[in-house]
Amino acid sequence: MNRSMEHQDRCGDAGMPLIVIDRQGREVPVPDGVNPSDYVADHLGPGYEALIRCVDHPDTPAVDCLICVPEED
Repeated sequence: MNRSMEHQDRCGDAGMPLIVIDRQGREVPVPDGVNPSDYVADHLGPGYEALIRCVDHPDTPAVDCLICVPEED
């Protein structure tokens, strides 16, 4: 898990935006001009997360990108 968190930190440092994900790992659209974290807190609630996008795979949250950080044993 440490490598996943490090990858997420690197993507955040690279300026990647947040992506809202539901329980099934699907992206949830966020209205233009709305902060994804605020959208989760104000409109979606439990079961949704605002996570940083992967710098190399923008449709995937960085912390969950198994291409950049293969699953650890």
